[in-house]
Amino acid sequence: MSDVNRHHNRVNRGIRKVARFYRRRMSPLIRWRWVFLPLMLLLLLSTLLVIPYVGLELYADDSLSFFFVRIWMPEGASIEETDQVARAIEEVAMTLPREEVISVVTQVGRLDTESDRIFSKDVAMVKVDLVEPTARERSLEEIMAELESRTSHVTGFRRIEFAKISGGPPLGRPIEVKVKGTYFEDLERLSNRLKDYLATIPGVHSIQDDLEKGKNELRVRIDESRAHLVGLDKSDIARQIKYAFEG
Repeated sequence: MSDVNRHHNRVNRGIRKVARFYRRRMSPLIRWRWVFLPLMLLLLLSTLLVIPYVGLELYADDSLSFFFVRIWMPEGASIEETDQVARAIEEVAMTLPREEVISVVTQVGRLDTESDRIFSKDVAMVKVDLVEPTARERSLEEIMAELESRTSHVTGFRRIEFAKISGGPPLGRPIEVKVKGTYFEDLERLSNRLKDYLATIPGVHSIQDDLEKGKNELRVRIDESRAHLVGLDKSDIARQIKYAFEG
């Protein structure tokens, strides 16, 4: 008998064993199905009736007792400038009630988001660890809102975000508004008007936008005929411009 046939027989024997086990277990259920099905329906109904008494919460909203302050500085900012803004946030966070805050940790040059980890001199992150919810009177959102309000005087950053990490899968903001357009100037003007309006609504905070203009661009147009007269081409000129900027 070949190896293929032996393997085929072993597989068949395994399938027959599983089939016999399945028949032995299902036969009583099928024989007494008029008893088993009502019992299952009764169990399902009793489970649904218990929900109003025990509550239903798929993911605890305040399960992780810490939040982040994420800081993006303007393009080209030095590590010293980033550190100065991060320290200003940290100093205010350190004045939060001691019975609520365990520690405040600041990292300059590193930023963790929901989907990425950034290492750059123009980013920073302040992590505020809180005591467990049962050991404090205020919620995480109330403490985070207080820190945001008390740091409103801090300037110099390009973008700042107060973010908590919720239990369960990654989620977006509770409310997101998309503004689409062709020109950056129009998008910036409309998003600023929208943010100003949202700021007037009670209870709305942490209003952010993700409009990124990117770095400034310098375009050099080359007169190729004149460049050829002195023995230069585009790659030579591009190389010299690069050396002039980078040294």
